[in-house]
Amino acid sequence: MIKHTEIKHPSGAVSHPDIAQSTAEKCDRQEVTAEWYMTVGIDHDVQLWAFIDGQAEFNLDPWRMVDGPEGMPNARYFVQRNQLVRVA
Repeated sequence: MIKHTEIKHPSGAVSHPDIAQSTAEKCDRQEVTAEWYMTVGIDHDVQLWAFIDGQAEFNLDPWRMVDGPEGMPNARYFVQRNQLVRVA
């Protein structure tokens, strides 16, 4: 899994400078590597989401549900956090 970058402001607010991670936080997704998915996620039937760069900036849906990383080899991959319970 890839830790999301956070900036903690003096006001107590937390922001994410990376657009993919910021969007993922809003819909409760966690970024993962293709290797993590192929070794852990696929065995637990975890649904994989690809983030398409350039879509969110134009208010378009940046998320695509994919069967595996081989279909979109250069994408960034995310899983729903509630599905990570199966893996733990």
